[in-house]
Amino acid sequence: KAGLLSDKEIQIATALALSNRQPLLKTLVDAKLVNEKGLEYASQCKIYLDHNLIKMEQAAIAMVYAMENNISIDDTLDCFGWSAPVV
Repeated sequence: KAGLLSDKEIQIATALALSNRQPLLKTLVDAKLVNEKGLEYASQCKIYLDHNLIKMEQAAIAMVYAMENNISIDDTLDCFGWSAPVV
């Protein structure tokens, strides 16, 4: 949703993960399509999404902004006046 991966990349990685019988996330990391910082940001956003503290659109914007500016998701949410939620 954040546009960090293309549909084509996800399709190829999914097929590869299935053929190798390994998790999609591992395939994405191994292919260097996703890095540790991206995983950390996605995990934080998922927690906030799961608790209905932010919307999908906010998570997508926060992911891209945080990665481009090398700041935390909480700091990014604060930058946009969305106040980092307490979980």
